[in-house]
Amino acid sequence: MMGGKKVLCILMNELAQKVGLNKELFYRPNAVKMYTEVFPLVQYLNGGTLVDCSFEGITGCDASFADEFVINLQKHIAKYKNVVLRLSHCNEAIIENLQGALLIRNEMDNEKTNILYYDSSYKFLIKQEPNLQNTFDFVQSHKEVSARDIAEYFGIEINSASNRLKKLYDSNKLFRREIKDEKGRQHLYGARG
Repeated sequence: MMGGKKVLCILMNELAQKVGLNKELFYRPNAVKMYTEVFPLVQYLNGGTLVDCSFEGITGCDASFADEFVINLQKHIAKYKNVVLRLSHCNEAIIENLQGALLIRNEMDNEKTNILYYDSSYKFLIKQEPNLQNTFDFVQSHKEVSARDIAEYFGIEINSASNRLKKLYDSNKLFRREIKDEKGRQHLYGARG
């Protein structure tokens, strides 16, 4: 929802056709081929970029494909500040396989990687800590918020509110911009709808 940001659309249907797949995304080597096709687009990303990975026209995606393409894409994007990956147009079967692949990868790597998908609102692929989920939901329902807004709404200390927002920002789930006003310097956080 933060205006003036760039959107990079990755159309999985078109990528699939380039590597000889139809509407089903399967098999790790196919994911490697598709990732090779998309990598030049995401090799260098500017802050403020929303990367929309659209599964429109795709009917299925197995867990090995999800692991090799989607999770590696999220890990690559995590190298950049102020860049967010979202998945869109995912059916229930695709979501289930993405969730399974992400849970397995997190357990193997001892990480807490999560990925956003959009279905009338943003959702996390796997369950988020309740305080972060509530904070994210609040941010999503507003254009931009500050730590003070979070602190006032949830009745918490401003440091706790700042930590919540920073965790979401550092995990590439929110955009952030800095402003200077009569109160001094502060960050405003937002999501895209």
